[in-house]
Amino acid sequence: MFAPGQLFRLRRSPKHVPPAGGAATTVRDKEPYKFFSQSCFCKARRTKMLNLGENAPDFAMGEGKSFHEWRAGRWTLLISAKALSPTCTVEFAELARLAGEFSSEDIGLVTLLCDPAQAVTNWLGDLADDFAIHPSWPIISDSDLSIAATYGLVDSSGTGLQRASILIDPQGKIAALSAYPITNGRNFSEMLRIALAARLTATDRVATPPEWTLKNGRVMLPPSLPQSEAEKLYSQGVDIVRPYLRFVDLPVS
Repeated sequence: MFAPGQLFRLRRSPKHVPPAGGAATTVRDKEPYKFFSQSCFCKARRTKMLNLGENAPDFAMGEGKSFHEWRAGRWTLLISAKALSPTCTVEFAELARLAGEFSSEDIGLVTLLCDPAQAVTNWLGDLADDFAIHPSWPIISDSDLSIAATYGLVDSSGTGLQRASILIDPQGKIAALSAYPITNGRNFSEMLRIALAARLTATDRVATPPEWTLKNGRVMLPPSLPQSEAEKLYSQGVDIVRPYLRFVDLPVS
Protein backbone atom coordinates (compact mmCIF):
# COMPACT_ATOMS: atom_id res chain seq x y z
CA MET A 1 0.00 0.00 0.00
CA PHE A 2 1.28 3.45 -0.89
CA ALA A 3 1.43 5.93 1.97
CA PRO A 4 1.38 9.69 1.19
CA GLY A 5 4.87 11.09 0.98
CA GLN A 6 6.60 7.72 1.28
CA LEU A 7 9.59 7.05 -0.93
CA PHE A 8 9.63 3.79 -2.85
CA ARG A 9 12.72 2.39 -4.52
CA LEU A 10 11.35 -0.31 -6.78
CA ARG A 11 13.18 -3.51 -7.51
CA ARG A 12 12.06 -6.05 -10.02
CA SER A 13 13.92 -9.19 -11.07
CA PRO A 14 11.64 -11.06 -13.44
CA LYS A 15 14.42 -13.07 -15.03
CA HIS A 16 16.64 -15.45 -13.12
CA VAL A 17 19.71 -17.26 -14.37
CA PRO A 18 20.67 -20.34 -12.39
CA PRO A 19 24.44 -20.56 -11.97
CA ALA A 20 26.13 -23.89 -12.46
CA GLY A 21 25.16 -26.12 -9.56
CA GLY A 22 23.66 -23.25 -7.55
CA ALA A 23 20.48 -21.40 -6.78
CA ALA A 24 19.02 -18.83 -9.13
CA THR A 25 20.45 -15.32 -8.96
CA THR A 26 18.93 -12.16 -10.30
CA VAL A 27 20.04 -10.71 -13.61
CA ARG A 28 19.33 -7.15 -12.50
CA ASP A 29 18.96 -5.49 -9.12
CA LYS A 30 19.36 -1.75 -9.63
CA GLU A 31 17.74 1.35 -8.11
CA PRO A 32 18.48 4.12 -10.62
CA TYR A 33 15.11 5.85 -10.32
CA LYS A 34 12.82 7.05 -7.55
CA PHE A 35 9.16 6.14 -7.49
CA PHE A 36 7.12 8.30 -5.14
CA SER A 37 3.61 8.06 -3.88
CA GLN A 38 1.89 11.38 -3.59
CA SER A 39 -0.40 13.59 -1.60
CA CYS A 40 -1.78 16.71 -3.21
CA PHE A 41 -1.88 20.02 -1.34
CA CYS A 42 -4.37 21.62 -3.74
CA LYS A 43 -7.84 20.04 -3.65
CA ALA A 44 -9.40 22.08 -6.48
CA ARG A 45 -10.45 19.86 -9.40
CA ARG A 46 -10.30 21.28 -12.89
CA THR A 47 -12.26 20.17 -15.92
CA LYS A 48 -9.82 21.84 -18.32
CA MET A 49 -6.04 21.96 -18.51
CA LEU A 50 -4.19 24.80 -16.84
CA ASN A 51 -3.62 27.97 -18.85
CA LEU A 52 -0.31 29.58 -19.70
CA GLY A 53 0.85 31.81 -16.84
CA GLU A 54 -1.15 30.00 -14.15
CA ASN A 55 0.56 28.64 -11.06
CA ALA A 56 1.44 24.95 -11.19
CA PRO A 57 -0.23 23.16 -8.25
CA ASP A 58 2.10 21.75 -5.61
CA PHE A 59 2.09 18.18 -4.28
CA ALA A 60 4.15 15.97 -2.00
CA MET A 61 6.97 14.00 -3.63
CA GLY A 62 8.38 12.00 -0.73
CA GLU A 63 11.55 12.41 1.30
CA GLY A 64 9.82 15.30 3.03
CA LYS A 65 9.81 17.52 -0.07
CA SER A 66 7.07 19.05 -2.12
CA PHE A 67 7.20 19.30 -5.91
CA HIS A 68 8.18 22.97 -5.87
CA GLU A 69 10.81 22.36 -3.18
CA TRP A 70 12.26 19.58 -5.33
CA ARG A 71 12.29 21.83 -8.40
CA ALA A 72 14.34 24.39 -6.46
CA GLY A 73 13.67 27.17 -8.95
CA ARG A 74 14.54 25.11 -12.04
CA TRP A 75 12.72 24.93 -15.32
CA THR A 76 10.84 21.62 -15.15
CA LEU A 77 9.00 19.41 -17.63
CA LEU A 78 6.13 17.44 -16.08
CA ILE A 79 5.06 14.52 -18.27
CA SER A 80 1.85 12.56 -17.73
CA ALA A 81 1.92 9.05 -19.16
CA LYS A 82 0.29 5.62 -19.03
CA ALA A 83 2.10 2.49 -17.90
CA LEU A 84 1.99 -0.63 -20.09
CA SER A 85 1.22 1.49 -23.17
CA PRO A 86 3.18 0.91 -26.40
CA THR A 87 3.30 4.64 -27.14
CA CYS A 88 4.52 5.64 -23.68
CA THR A 89 7.00 2.76 -23.66
CA VAL A 90 8.83 3.96 -26.76
CA GLU A 91 8.52 7.55 -25.51
CA PHE A 92 10.32 6.59 -22.31
CA ALA A 93 13.08 5.01 -24.37
CA GLU A 94 13.54 8.31 -26.22
CA LEU A 95 13.31 10.38 -23.03
CA ALA A 96 15.95 8.20 -21.37
CA ARG A 97 18.25 8.87 -24.33
CA LEU A 98 17.77 12.63 -23.93
CA ALA A 99 17.74 12.78 -20.12
CA GLY A 100 21.40 13.75 -19.99
CA GLU A 101 20.76 16.75 -22.26
CA PHE A 102 17.89 17.94 -20.04
CA SER A 103 20.13 17.51 -17.00
CA SER A 104 23.06 19.36 -18.55
CA GLU A 105 20.75 22.34 -19.15
CA ASP A 106 19.44 22.05 -15.55
CA ILE A 107 15.91 21.29 -16.72
CA GLY A 108 14.11 18.96 -14.34
CA LEU A 109 12.04 15.97 -15.47
CA VAL A 110 9.19 14.32 -13.58
CA THR A 111 6.62 11.78 -14.76
CA LEU A 112 3.04 11.47 -13.48
CA LEU A 113 1.34 8.06 -13.77
CA CYS A 114 -2.18 7.15 -12.67
CA ASP A 115 -1.80 3.39 -12.94
CA PRO A 116 -1.91 0.96 -9.98
CA ALA A 117 1.42 0.56 -8.20
CA GLN A 118 1.95 -3.03 -9.35
CA ALA A 119 1.32 -2.09 -12.98
CA VAL A 120 3.92 0.68 -12.72
CA THR A 121 6.39 -1.70 -11.07
CA ASN A 122 5.90 -4.24 -13.83
CA TRP A 123 6.22 -1.62 -16.56
CA LEU A 124 9.45 -0.18 -15.19
CA GLY A 125 10.81 -3.69 -15.02
CA ASP A 126 9.83 -4.28 -18.64
CA LEU A 127 11.63 -1.08 -19.65
CA ALA A 128 14.76 -2.30 -17.92
CA ASP A 129 14.54 -5.79 -19.41
CA ASP A 130 13.61 -4.87 -22.97
CA PHE A 131 15.39 -1.54 -23.48
CA ALA A 132 17.97 -1.40 -20.64
CA ILE A 133 16.18 1.77 -19.49
CA HIS A 134 16.55 2.87 -15.87
CA PRO A 135 14.81 6.26 -15.58
CA SER A 136 16.94 8.74 -13.66
CA TRP A 137 14.09 11.15 -12.96
CA PRO A 138 11.27 10.94 -10.35
CA ILE A 139 8.11 9.01 -11.19
CA ILE A 140 4.96 9.95 -9.27
CA SER A 141 2.12 7.54 -8.56
CA ASP A 142 -1.25 9.29 -8.81
CA SER A 143 -3.56 6.29 -8.85
CA ASP A 144 -6.46 8.27 -7.39
CA LEU A 145 -5.98 11.09 -9.94
CA SER A 146 -5.77 13.72 -7.19
CA ILE A 147 -2.78 15.46 -8.79
CA ALA A 148 -4.14 15.01 -12.31
CA ALA A 149 -7.39 16.67 -11.24
CA THR A 150 -5.63 19.83 -10.07
CA TYR A 151 -3.78 20.07 -13.39
CA GLY A 152 -6.93 19.41 -15.45
CA LEU A 153 -5.50 16.14 -16.75
CA VAL A 154 -8.39 13.79 -15.98
CA ASP A 155 -9.79 12.51 -19.27
CA SER A 156 -13.39 12.83 -20.43
CA SER A 157 -14.32 9.48 -18.87
CA GLY A 158 -13.36 10.82 -15.45
CA THR A 159 -11.31 7.70 -14.72
CA GLY A 160 -8.14 8.08 -16.81
CA LEU A 161 -5.23 10.41 -17.37
CA GLN A 162 -4.70 12.71 -20.34
CA ARG A 163 -1.22 12.44 -21.83
CA ALA A 164 0.31 15.88 -21.58
CA SER A 165 3.62 17.70 -21.28
CA ILE A 166 3.74 20.80 -19.08
CA LEU A 167 6.72 23.14 -18.89
CA ILE A 168 6.99 25.04 -15.59
CA ASP A 169 9.20 28.10 -15.19
CA PRO A 170 11.42 28.95 -12.17
CA GLN A 171 8.57 30.95 -10.60
CA GLY A 172 6.28 27.92 -10.73
CA LYS A 173 4.09 29.17 -13.57
CA ILE A 174 2.99 27.28 -16.67
CA ALA A 175 5.28 28.31 -19.53
CA ALA A 176 4.13 25.84 -22.21
CA LEU A 177 1.81 22.85 -22.42
CA SER A 178 0.41 20.39 -24.92
CA ALA A 179 -1.76 17.26 -24.89
CA TYR A 180 -1.37 14.14 -27.02
CA PRO A 181 -3.58 11.20 -28.05
CA ILE A 182 -2.48 7.77 -26.88
CA THR A 183 -1.82 6.78 -30.51
CA ASN A 184 0.87 9.37 -31.25
CA GLY A 185 4.29 9.59 -29.63
CA ARG A 186 5.75 12.84 -28.34
CA ASN A 187 8.92 14.43 -29.68
CA PHE A 188 11.07 15.09 -26.62
CA SER A 189 13.80 16.73 -28.68
CA GLU A 190 11.25 19.39 -29.58
CA MET A 191 10.23 19.71 -25.93
CA LEU A 192 13.85 20.31 -24.98
CA ARG A 193 14.09 22.92 -27.73
CA ILE A 194 10.93 24.66 -26.48
CA ALA A 195 12.24 24.64 -22.90
CA LEU A 196 15.50 26.25 -24.01
CA ALA A 197 13.64 28.77 -26.16
CA ALA A 198 11.28 29.67 -23.30
CA ARG A 199 14.25 30.12 -21.00
CA LEU A 200 15.88 32.47 -23.51
CA THR A 201 12.80 34.58 -24.13
CA ALA A 202 12.10 34.84 -20.40
CA THR A 203 15.34 36.80 -19.96
CA ASP A 204 15.95 38.44 -23.36
CA ARG A 205 13.59 40.67 -25.33
CA VAL A 206 13.43 38.32 -28.30
CA ALA A 207 11.15 35.72 -29.89
CA THR A 208 12.29 32.47 -31.46
CA PRO A 209 11.36 31.14 -34.93
CA PRO A 210 10.41 27.48 -35.37
CA GLU A 211 13.91 26.48 -36.49
CA TRP A 212 15.69 28.12 -33.54
CA THR A 213 18.22 26.06 -31.59
CA LEU A 214 21.21 26.85 -29.40
CA LYS A 215 23.34 26.41 -32.51
CA ASN A 216 21.18 28.65 -34.67
CA GLY A 217 21.04 31.99 -32.92
CA ARG A 218 18.84 33.90 -35.34
CA VAL A 219 15.88 35.33 -33.42
CA MET A 220 13.17 37.93 -33.88
CA LEU A 221 12.52 41.15 -31.99
CA PRO A 222 9.12 41.88 -30.47
CA PRO A 223 7.18 44.83 -31.94
CA SER A 224 7.15 46.42 -28.48
CA LEU A 225 10.94 46.99 -28.66
CA PRO A 226 11.61 50.41 -30.28
CA GLN A 227 14.05 50.36 -33.16
CA SER A 228 16.30 52.93 -31.49
CA GLU A 229 16.63 50.68 -28.44
CA ALA A 230 17.10 47.58 -30.59
CA GLU A 231 20.06 49.19 -32.34
CA LYS A 232 21.68 49.93 -28.98
CA LEU A 233 21.09 46.40 -27.69
CA TYR A 234 22.22 44.65 -30.88
CA SER A 235 25.16 46.52 -32.31
CA GLN A 236 25.78 43.64 -34.73
CA GLY A 237 22.82 44.96 -36.71
CA VAL A 238 19.09 44.48 -37.05
CA ASP A 239 17.68 42.89 -40.21
CA ILE A 240 14.37 44.70 -40.87
CA VAL A 241 11.97 42.80 -43.15
CA ARG A 242 8.86 44.65 -41.97
CA PRO A 243 8.38 47.05 -39.08
CA TYR A 244 6.88 44.13 -37.14
CA LEU A 245 9.36 41.51 -38.44
CA ARG A 246 12.98 42.16 -37.44
CA PHE A 247 15.80 39.65 -36.98
CA VAL A 248 19.06 39.67 -35.07
CA ASP A 249 21.77 37.03 -34.67
CA LEU A 250 22.67 36.05 -31.13
CA PRO A 251 25.92 34.29 -30.20
CA VAL A 252 25.58 30.52 -30.53
CA SER A 253 26.87 27.86 -28.18
